[in-house]
Amino acid sequence: MEQKVQILDADYEVEEEEVTVRTFCKTENGKDLLAVDENFQPYFYAVPEKEAGELKEKVEDERPFETEDRDEELEIEGLEVKEMIDGNEKIKVLKVSTTIPANVTKLKNSLWDLEETKECREFDIPFYRRYMIDKGLRPNRWYSFSGEEFEPEDIEEGLRIEGIEEKEQGSFDWEMLAFDLEVYEDEIIMASLYSQEYEKLLTTEDIDEDFVETVDSEKELIERFVEIIEERNVDILTGYNTDEFDFDVLRDRSNEHNITLSLGRNGERMKFNRRGRFKGARLKGRMHLDMYPFIEHVLAPGIDSETLDLDSVAEEMLGRNKDEMSWEKMKESWENREGLEKFARYALKDSELAFELAEEIAPQVTELSRITGLIPFDTCRLTYGQLTENFLIREAHLRDM
Repeated sequence: MEQKVQILDADYEVEEEEVTVRTFCKTENGKDLLAVDENFQPYFYAVPEKEAGELKEKVEDERPFETEDRDEELEIEGLEVKEMIDGNEKIKVLKVSTTIPANVTKLKNSLWDLEETKECREFDIPFYRRYMIDKGLRPNRWYSFSGEEFEPEDIEEGLRIEGIEEKEQGSFDWEMLAFDLEVYEDEIIMASLYSQEYEKLLTTEDIDEDFVETVDSEKELIERFVEIIEERNVDILTGYNTDEFDFDVLRDRSNEHNITLSLGRNGERMKFNRRGRFKGARLKGRMHLDMYPFIEHVLAPGIDSETLDLDSVAEEMLGRNKDEMSWEKMKESWENREGLEKFARYALKDSELAFELAEEIAPQVTELSRITGLIPFDTCRLTYGQLTENFLIREAHLRDM
């Protein structure tokens, strides 16, 4: 089987000490494809104090290594002496391969303790990034994947990768949807969703607007929100500060109602990835692009506004503003069940502006993904320095550095 695809997300899963890399793709026919590779091993480099051959012999003699608390043995799957460029010279180093990504750091610690080891390198590259670097895979490009087909759960098509061939550069017509929540006394009272051909506001109150859909409870509102994402088969779910606010609220309220926030393309629940003081809501198989961190990290130096709230950024970048409605008026409207039509229009406008911002910014994110080789989820959350670093890591690999 052969499929022409674009990659929109990548990760890995571990089962019984075996790792499988997963790339979530779109085919040229617009179908969802899960492409898996079960033959790629985690690795790092050990730089020898003197000779790489001497270090290799020492490692072979010491096998198997153990964790510090001696409760498990660390498998080494392969040892290979390689010539690499280090600064301005060529040196021979030891490439150490293992079974699962979690063993890389543990093995690195064990090898670094050896007198024959000077230092270890490239042990801190996330495994799915390691895979995409080594295989030369970049979002926003077309590839031909060949291999054996299989039937994955909750995804249209599956392929076990045996061969990869790079095709031309080219974007894809992604299905994008923006959303925003309104919260009162820690409960979600409205959830708005917007795209070019779709507008919807979920709420528990009867409001006389065509775009409003009334549900019986907050629990039903959340379940209907998830259902809409699945029904529309969203490729890009976007919003403004959705990492730090909207998904935080959705997670807490879902837990309150014992709802699994199954927003991944294959039904997997939403998870938070933390990077330092920042966190990102990860939806497996979909691109969750929060516009706020990209604007803060990359676009802010070119923006005149001193504040980066949605209204200020939309005014500068789109020439449009949010509807006028203070928080006090919103509270009063909800408490008294008066003027809810205006409140609903205000809530929907937030999603509309977030969508229009994403129309401007998402193409920049996907193009930077192609240049750096990072998945869009990472690209829209990293600083300019981190984007540059990842570009250089990929270039270094191409040069055996």
